Amino acid sequence: DAEVIEAHHASKRDSPSGTSLATVREIAAGRAEASAEPTAPPASPVEVLPGARGAERDGIHVHSVRLPGLVAHQEVIFGGPGQT
Repeated sequence: DAEVIEAHHASKRDSPSGTSLATVREIAAGRAEASAEPTAPPASPVEVLPGARGAERDGIHVHSVRLPGLVAHQEVIFGGPGQT
């Protein structure tokens, strides 16, 4: 599984960024090429604040941060069953 976190300055007009969406497309394409499926989410996830898990595209959660002083940051976090 993977999640994308991207951050930009507060005036950036799009959210999520085009770069983060391109990253999601590449991850999804790699997953398809490997015939891999994302790990199923918990049967009944509790999202205390709506949207706290970010938006989802192709089974990958994308989180956008917009704050003054940021230029451009992107992080991809990978995880799988049994990893700690």
